[in-house]
Amino acid sequence: MTDNLELAAKVGGVELLAIVDDAYDPPRGEEISEGAFTRFVLSMEDNPERIVALSEASEFTEDDLDDWEAFAAKADLVADLWNLNVGVAVHNAMTEELSLSLDILFSDVSQDRISKLQQLRPLEKLLAATNVRVMKLGADPEPSIVAKANVVFLDLFLSSDVPPNPVPGETPRTLLDQARERATRYLEDVRRETQDDLNAVPPAFILISSLGTTQIAQNFRKKTSQTASRFRFVQKQALEREDPQDLLAIAEILRTCRASALFEPLRKSLPTVIEDAENWVEQRLIDLDTADFARLYELSLQSEGQLVEDYIKEVVAGAIAERVMCAFSARVPTKDRPNPFEEIPSRFTEAPSNAMAELYSATRMTTDRGYRGPDDTLPMSGDLFLEGELPKRKSTSLAGKSILAVMTPICDLMSRSGGEPAATSVLMLRGTLRPTYYEHKLDPHTVILSGRFYEVDWEMKQPAALPLKALRKDVRQKKLKWLGRLKAEHFLALQSAYLSSFSRVGLLKAPAIFEPLAGKLYVRENGQLIDLGAGFGLKSGFAFQTPQTGKPASKQPMFFTGAFLEHLRTNLQQISQSEERHAGTRAKANGLLERMDQLVAMVTRRTASAQGINDYLKVEVLSHRGAEPSASPDNVILIVLKA
Repeated sequence: MTDNLELAAKVGGVELLAIVDDAYDPPRGEEISEGAFTRFVLSMEDNPERIVALSEASEFTEDDLDDWEAFAAKADLVADLWNLNVGVAVHNAMTEELSLSLDILFSDVSQDRISKLQQLRPLEKLLAATNVRVMKLGADPEPSIVAKANVVFLDLFLSSDVPPNPVPGETPRTLLDQARERATRYLEDVRRETQDDLNAVPPAFILISSLGTTQIAQNFRKKTSQTASRFRFVQKQALEREDPQDLLAIAEILRTCRASALFEPLRKSLPTVIEDAENWVEQRLIDLDTADFARLYELSLQSEGQLVEDYIKEVVAGAIAERVMCAFSARVPTKDRPNPFEEIPSRFTEAPSNAMAELYSATRMTTDRGYRGPDDTLPMSGDLFLEGELPKRKSTSLAGKSILAVMTPICDLMSRSGGEPAATSVLMLRGTLRPTYYEHKLDPHTVILSGRFYEVDWEMKQPAALPLKALRKDVRQKKLKWLGRLKAEHFLALQSAYLSSFSRVGLLKAPAIFEPLAGKLYVRENGQLIDLGAGFGLKSGFAFQTPQTGKPASKQPMFFTGAFLEHLRTNLQQISQSEERHAGTRAKANGLLERMDQLVAMVTRRTASAQGINDYLKVEVLSHRGAEPSASPDNVILIVLKA
């Protein structure tokens, strides 16, 4: 599993990790005992090169080794050495020997926090296997430092006042709430560091805790508006047990770190993008004068019949969508670069949300009714109706229910000048709601109803029409439930497929084509291919192939005739009695003669490989003229065919 984490970090482009936990809080000077300081001094004086290295890496001087009290009083120096010890600060002068000396200096600090640090040891061990630099940070590091990490492991209860193993009912709830709120604010502070830079990607977060639950973690994610693709929760106890699911969750975040970062610039720019689009459209609405409305009605809507309010709403909605697209491209232009998803296998531990499918569904179908006449029953092109009522419970499946789609062009359904539409009947397309795995038709035959996705099995070859009055009556009497309306391009795609079925021409089905095959009998003896002299030509009528689209010659179905079976039986008898043939070949020929019931089955239409008989007979169709038969065991009779 540790190899998996190393590979995941490499695929995800992870270069810096951080653990934010109060167990790593920088110590106060007085927390360093005199005994630990003395051992630290001895380790440094025994190796003078460590003194030189530490002086280069920090503000430390050799004089700092003289007095424990004076050393402990230097808070900034203690903090610098702590940062070197836990990996927050990095310097080329740091060596393994110097790290050992710093471990000695802070050994009593670690003893005081031993329980919390022990809970973090399994995580430290896992992250060490990634060969990625790890920063170990306390409960209140500078957000700007943490924002540089690709992935942050954040303690859910970020407070030294929370014990490592809280006893249920004994730890005050207010203390836990305050610690969780502190972690919430800290995550938001880290995200805020990159908010104004669209090219800067905030870290992905993995929440860690010995007390939290998955539900608490999900509530935490939603409260902080952290994207699901860059958030996971693991329990510290699970890391100690090396539970596969939690280790896979960590690997998943590391592996997808680069890929999921693609969405961050889009998300960060969304408020300003929408604001730009809104301002652009609002300015046009402000500039509209009476003449614009009057000319619109006189030159367009008077003859078309659409109400001004509906027309403006539709135009404004389309204009906003267009300006949003333009603003997105201006702020976050698409770059020609390798697709980061190519190296990510489709193995994920978290359940998908279908959020992308829901976003796409909003571009496919609208649930805005618009104006439908005085009684709210006028249909429009693209309308979808369910026969009957929707179930009261959303969990009830609609699979098997019938729906109707209005296929009549929009112009024939418009009510002009308060009069009735031009159409007296409505062209309808009936369909049945099926599970999404029914035919795998993803577009435009998938709809979302009551939060569930269905595939529509349209009855394209059964055109139907319904009197307009009857349709409106069914809507009034609630026999038909309006579901939504297909948007323009999706309606036109479905209408095109529907109307094209009207122009189909019925033809007699073409008969099967039988391609004659020529062939020879062979056998291998001592590895040598021997022609048994029992060939037959294309006109013999012995073997035929029935071409099947999309399959190579070796996979095409073929069959033999009764005449061939007689030809084969005669030659097998000769082979079984021939002194020129190897004893093994004669035995195989006799074996086939004893298996005539299996030889008779060769008249069945099947592939050449299926025509063979195990260890006795092999049938092969050559891919092209001049090709050599493939390898076969000694003494097995070969029937080699070619077109």
